[in-house]
Amino acid sequence: MRTLVITILFVFCRNLTVAQSDQTIESGKVGLVSIGMSVDELYGHFGQDSVRLFDQFLEGTFSPALDINNGKLIAEIECGKVWRVKVRSDAYRTRDGIGVGSSLKDLLKSHPKATFLQGEGNYVVYVSDLHLSFILSQEGLGDGNFYDKLGDLPPEIRVGEILVLPR
Repeated sequence: MRTLVITILFVFCRNLTVAQSDQTIESGKVGLVSIGMSVDELYGHFGQDSVRLFDQFLEGTFSPALDINNGKLIAEIECGKVWRVKVRSDAYRTRDGIGVGSSLKDLLKSHPKATFLQGEGNYVVYVSDLHLSFILSQEGLGDGNFYDKLGDLPPEIRVGEILVLPR
């Protein structure tokens, strides 16, 4: 009986640890999704009921992607493998606690050497050592405002999406 209880506790604690680490954003990886993993592996981790294949039509071309858990993660596919991942849920965080919904102020406090980028109408903070692009929300910026320096953006602006890039 004692062995059974210890075994159950071990399995429970092991699964709890895996579940907690499954929401970590790190270089080349978000939870169970890794850059370079096959689509079959991804389906194996999440099951067919939690994954939906769709076309993003990026720049007017066929751009297959997998919607994981109703848009929490979007795995972009190239040649049958994950080549980048969009994080859209605030449940996923970097080891220092930065995620969707974090303020620009907190992001820069954790990553002071981050680079400011602009593209396709977005303001982006790129953290090169993690290969992560933090796409800032446009909410609260006002119409017609243009920011050409990171320091000009309001510090309370929030991260709207995170792009995990190949290393």
